[in-house]
This record gives sequence, structure tokens and C-alpha cells, in this order.
Amino acid sequence: MSIGLTVRQRLILSHLGSDPTNVDGLIERTALSAQDVLQDLTLLSLKGIVRRVDGQSFVRGKSVIT
Repeated sequence: MSIGLTVRQRLILSHLGSDPTNVDGLIERTALSAQDVLQDLTLLSLKGIVRRVDGQSFVRGKSVIT
């Protein structure tokens, strides 16, 4: 999984699956700041690696190979 992802983005992605995960849960599990998580989720969304579902929840995008 080296699509030009940072260590922080890989950490966030490791906590996402096919079930929606809330942003607050990601912040708690990764011990990253809210700003960092939201910034990287935005970048990952733009790359199509994750997608937003139901407000503040995210899932892995279909194009992501685990």
C-alpha cells in the first residue's frame, strides 16, 4: 500500500474497514489530533482511498487493496 501515503495516512487507513468508522473513534484510536485526522481524511478522500458516509464517518474506498 504505497500509493504515496504518509506514515500518518497509513495509520489512519489501518483503522478503517468496510464498516463506517466515526472521526472521533479514529482520533481516539490513532492518538492523532483532530486537525491531523481531518486533514488526512480529506486528502485520502480526494485520492479515492476513503469515502465519507453518514456525516463524520468514513470507510475504505473500493479501490483500496489491503
